[in-house]
Order: sequence, then C-alpha cells, then structure tokens
Amino acid sequence: MKQRQGIMTLIFAAVLSIGLLGGFTSTADVSAKQTVKVVKVQKVATKAYRATKGYMYNSPKLTKKIHNLEFTL
Repeated sequence: MKQRQGIMTLIFAAVLSIGLLGGFTSTADVSAKQTVKVVKVQKVATKAYRATKGYMYNSPKLTKKIHNLEFTL
C-alpha cells in the first residue's frame, strides 16, 4: 500500500513539474514583427475564378484578412 502511494506521489510530482516547466517558453519568437514585401503587381484581364483555399486581403500589404476562400460544398 505504501509502495503504491509512493509511486502515485512520484507520478504526480513528475506531471506537475513538466506542466510548470512547459509554461516557461521563450516569447522572443512570438513577439518578432512579421513583415511582408510585395514582389510584383500585375494587371490581368477580368475572368471568373473560383478559389479553393487561402485568404482574401484588403490591401497588397496583407494587413487584414477580409474573407476565407476555403471551398465548401
């Protein structure tokens, strides 16, 4: 009985320590500013197009998503 209680205590301590150490992650990658560079802008003729994936943005700088272009039936 004491052996089982000791094993359960060890398991609880291991799970708790993993949970606490998992919370201390580096935020340097998350807070890095993401930039976008427009490489080429080309005028094309108006033609019907059906998008099946991706997003539609409000400007060439890709600052705000205005529509999800996922194709659903």
